[in-house]
Amino acid sequence: MENREQVIYAPHILRSMSEICEAMGVSQKTVRTWAEQGAPIAVEGQGRKTRYSAEAARLQFWRERFGNGVQAETGRGTMRASSSCLSRSMMDKS
Repeated sequence: MENREQVIYAPHILRSMSEICEAMGVSQKTVRTWAEQGAPIAVEGQGRKTRYSAEAARLQFWRERFGNGVQAETGRGTMRASSSCLSRSMMDKS
């Protein structure tokens, strides 16, 4: 019998609107728009008590596949957020 290595995936859960915005480099308005467009973002509650959460890899995959028209917002101008930037920011938090 062969000895095989197993790869275990531990999802990185973004547990709030601010975590989603920071990881993806976008504004709250963009996250709300993505949720309306069908992005894999859980939206619970209504009004001021609305809570948002998402699994980072699934959201990034959706963004790369369907959300190409949205750019990351920065303090000066705009720039595209790359998956390598996302990976680095996720690794910093681990």
